[in-house]
Amino acid sequence: MNEVRRVLRPNGFQRIVVPDLEQLCRDYILHIQLSEQSSHEQYRHDEYVAAIIEQSVRKAAFSTKYKKPLRRFIEQLVLGDARRRGETHQWMYDRINLRVLLERTGFRNITVLAYNTSNIPNWERYGLDVDTDGRQYKPGSLYIEAQK
Repeated sequence: MNEVRRVLRPNGFQRIVVPDLEQLCRDYILHIQLSEQSSHEQYRHDEYVAAIIEQSVRKAAFSTKYKKPLRRFIEQLVLGDARRRGETHQWMYDRINLRVLLERTGFRNITVLAYNTSNIPNWERYGLDVDTDGRQYKPGSLYIEAQK
């Protein structure tokens, strides 16, 4: 964060998009309640645990998940595992702890936004955070901006 702040222009914005730990935890708690009512849902419960834990411990890169074993092996050898590719998170953030981190680093005007809104001028022009159809690229993400 210090380096981002250092290189950012005065009054420039930093936009951060990370998995939203708060939403993942809410989904997990709701699924516990569903699982208590439906034995079928109990068999899906690990998906909700994985949605939280896998963010930090995944070894295989997500893009190799459905590839043939030989191709997966070669990609892993050349490009590295998920951690080396930057796919895993060393920490999980929600709107509270990310705000505190940004404040401690000296950022101001910290705002939680939707995927399709921004304080960055002409944001829609860049086509970030949306897929080719204009839908949210990574549902379940936290979108936060802060100004230098």
